[in-house]
Amino acid sequence: MHTVKCLFALCLLVLPSILVLQDGTAAAASPDAESLYSLSATTLASGDTAGARGLLDQVLKTNSKHGPALIARGNLYLAQRKVRSARNDFSRALDSESARIRALGYIGLGGIESRNPKLIKRAIEHYRLATEVDSTCCAAYYALARSGLIYGQTVGFRVAGEALADLLCFQPDYLDAYNLWREKILDKTEEEIKAVDHSMSAYLVLHPDSAAWWVDLAWDSYDLDESGKALETLSALKKANPEFESPNYHLLLARCRLELGDTLQFQEAYNKALVTAEKIGDYVQLIREAETIFSHSDMERWKNQTDNQSRAAFFRFFWAGVNPDKFSEFNPRLVEHYSRLRYAERNYRLRNPHSPIQTKRDVNLYLSFQSGFYDYKSEVFFERSHQLALDPRGLLYIRYGPPDLIRTAHDLPNSNKRGFERMSNPAEVWHYGGAEFYFERMALVADYIFRPPQVDGSMGDMMKAMDTQRFRAKNIHESEEYYSAQFLPADNEGVEVEFYQEETLPESCVPEAAEAIYDSTWFELSRDESPLYRVSTADPDRYLAVHTMNVPAGIYNYALRIKAGQKSWNGRGQLDLKAFNSEAMSLSAIVLGTEPEPGLPAHERKGIRLLPRPSLIFSRGEQIKVYLEYYNLHNGREGLRSYKEFVDVVRYAGEGISLGRITGKLLGLLTFGEAKESTSITHTFDREAEAGSGPVAETFTLDSSVLAPGRYRLLIEARDNADGYWDNEGVLFEIEGE
Repeated sequence: MHTVKCLFALCLLVLPSILVLQDGTAAAASPDAESLYSLSATTLASGDTAGARGLLDQVLKTNSKHGPALIARGNLYLAQRKVRSARNDFSRALDSESARIRALGYIGLGGIESRNPKLIKRAIEHYRLATEVDSTCCAAYYALARSGLIYGQTVGFRVAGEALADLLCFQPDYLDAYNLWREKILDKTEEEIKAVDHSMSAYLVLHPDSAAWWVDLAWDSYDLDESGKALETLSALKKANPEFESPNYHLLLARCRLELGDTLQFQEAYNKALVTAEKIGDYVQLIREAETIFSHSDMERWKNQTDNQSRAAFFRFFWAGVNPDKFSEFNPRLVEHYSRLRYAERNYRLRNPHSPIQTKRDVNLYLSFQSGFYDYKSEVFFERSHQLALDPRGLLYIRYGPPDLIRTAHDLPNSNKRGFERMSNPAEVWHYGGAEFYFERMALVADYIFRPPQVDGSMGDMMKAMDTQRFRAKNIHESEEYYSAQFLPADNEGVEVEFYQEETLPESCVPEAAEAIYDSTWFELSRDESPLYRVSTADPDRYLAVHTMNVPAGIYNYALRIKAGQKSWNGRGQLDLKAFNSEAMSLSAIVLGTEPEPGLPAHERKGIRLLPRPSLIFSRGEQIKVYLEYYNLHNGREGLRSYKEFVDVVRYAGEGISLGRITGKLLGLLTFGEAKESTSITHTFDREAEAGSGPVAETFTLDSSVLAPGRYRLLIEARDNADGYWDNEGVLFEIEGE
């Protein structure tokens, strides 16, 4: 309805210019008629529409073929909703010898039809006739474009696209025609882009201050695979307007640099785009290109940002969060995203982006087999890539990268066309691991859509895929063997966190290790190099890294890395560090490891040497060295600190709990005291320590030869003999067979 009002307003827009039209079109008009016509313009300008119409009536009594008066009075009738009278005047104007008057007559008739959306097709025909009788009438092209947008679908948008391209070729600054063409038309042809850009270039020579339009021209060159030309345009823009700032300028510069293989300058320019966006508040293109890999929670978080600073912080948080190497300012995931985006733009663009199949849920579900069993929301694709005009394959490619395998119906023998039986159109199946995603190109639509042909275990879940992503950096490996332990620092402030990470590294390398702590937005708070130790002489390429950080209690992100040459083994995650009890006895985390070989350096705490085992997996028969610390033991009557320690190892058959420190979910396994069930290993120790207030280090050995292969729970419960206070700590580990 808003667009219909715009068309109606357009009819009124031409009214003042018509009233002062003096182009000799009123042949044989008497001087009195022309004087009356001029007076009507003055009267209308003063706001007296009734007086203006009365003067126009007199003009037409004097000369019934006065074209400008017919158009002017028709528009006044239309504004007063006197449709029949307006139609009569516009129809009479079609007999004028002036092409401009005839064109305005058709525009007027189109304006009448456009009042009713059901008659918009008739309006389009009138506007099209207006452009045919006067090929330079801007109002005709603009009205035709507006009516095409109202009509919608592919046909309507093609009408609008062609009309706007024609209009911009001879008047680029007409109303909002340029913005409509840029934002609304997603199926621009190469010919239209080149024609409009040629006209825009000539216009910008005379209007150099319109710098933002130069950026648009550069984008067009980039989209047409002319990155060199795009860079030349950007360079010329900066020379002519050195103070010009736009995030789109830097973003396009970044993409051109990436096209040329310069990943460092790409990231530098991208970061400048973020800085500029924060400064001037324009995130349109940045979010348009990044949201293609957002999860649902990312989208919600973005929508909740209300100012430029928080939006900029969101971008930094998002890209830092997906960066597999937190220790380098270079972000390979950012580079990979834009490389995938470029490939998708070249290979998976929608041919028919305005089709209801691509934009409406009901239509898409109607065409999708088994739609009643599969909650597929086609609007997710439309919302995520509306301006990018990518088909579902393109969005899946951006998220997951190249498929492991692409099959077509032609690739398979007739006996093995599972999933293709009912697909008479061209079809593809994309394989990612064991998941299969089916796409079909509809004959009348010309685009691929996602069509789950059957419900089984192999069918890819497209909605889940739109909430996840896949990325593997060539030289960055995800570290699997590490865990953390928490201790009380020497100054009794905060938490000391130790990470134990173990990897087999390439031969003849000098490894290095590091750890970093970040806040919730992945802003780095602290970074430190970490010591490395050889695990054994029998396996000289196996290294253990011990990462240590002291931080206040709280929630943090962390990252750790062992690097050898160009390769690295990285881990990352989140820590929720709780403060230790400062009033009563409390236990540190439990560290499991082995006795280091004589002569080899090893990790040491409180004078105790050990080699932590990050995998928490031991071979049957290994002697497992257990280490923990006691804090806040109270002095007893005899001046000593003493406590009783119960060690309990039992087979654990629970599911879904990873190896490592026991959480609150396992508190039900605690038994407290000596009344315990039979377990595979049970120890009871009576311990004493010198009087004082510092930590007490505790170590003992478990003989795993008595344990059958499987998963085990080690629980340590302790009682302070001075005040009877209990505390406990647990860990899960695994015994492998001989």
